[in-house]
Amino acid sequence: NNRINDNITDNYEQPGYKLQSRDKKNIITYQEGNKVPFHYGNHYGIVVNRGGKKDGFKLAATPATEPGLFRKGIVIRDNWVYHTMRVAIHAAGDGLIIQNNDIQDQPNKQWWTDPTGTRKATGAVTLENRAIDWSGWNVLIEGNNYQVYRHQIEDTKYLSVDGEGILIQECCGGTTVNNVIIKNNQGNAYIGLYKVREINNATIENNQIINSNIFVMADTNNQPYGMNQVKIINNQVSGNIIAKASLGGQGNEISGNQGNQSGKLEYCCSIKVNNNS
Repeated sequence: NNRINDNITDNYEQPGYKLQSRDKKNIITYQEGNKVPFHYGNHYGIVVNRGGKKDGFKLAATPATEPGLFRKGIVIRDNWVYHTMRVAIHAAGDGLIIQNNDIQDQPNKQWWTDPTGTRKATGAVTLENRAIDWSGWNVLIEGNNYQVYRHQIEDTKYLSVDGEGILIQECCGGTTVNNVIIKNNQGNAYIGLYKVREINNATIENNQIINSNIFVMADTNNQPYGMNQVKIINNQVSGNIIAKASLGGQGNEISGNQGNQSGKLEYCCSIKVNNNS
């Protein structure tokens, strides 16, 4: 029952802002104050048990390698969060619950620096435009409504490399997947169990994903992995459903999902597929 950034009144512009060129050889000055404003919506919204670690987190963490990411008793529910950059809800835990939150964002955004604000932006910049970034085991993510929009980078055709709806990944405080339910959420950005190594007991059910996709990918860039008891069922998805685990697995299913004429299914041989339309 918290409201985050629901009535921002004290953002301010920064004319004469100085930063490095992309090659770090020159100092550039932005005379226009609106290029790098100080905006309270550009910060993380709710962060629980996912703070920065001095030496970084182990990839695809488990309770043995990163016990701090598996603290119990964490519940984030019934909050309203407005954000224009970074992650709205960033959390980890064993038994983590993220439920019935409303996450709002601003469309048609534009940005002119790298994430640190000290250098001109490149075409591959990430600003962490993301609704829910979670990790842990025995997790429930249910009933959330979210918006996510990417930034146009300067005056180019490029967009920021982010824009995830509900995400777990192997890096940056991510864990392996062991018993997660993601259901009854509605949003405009993808659900991703993205390159997380082994996936066990994951249900993605009855979500409405507008103009985006569902990704369930165990394989990383470096190695194939397997998945077991993964159910992607009864979702409405405007984009694609992609499920890949090159080492196969058991009890995996894609069924009862509805899409549009442009969407497609991509999956490996260890998945039962039926009654999708």
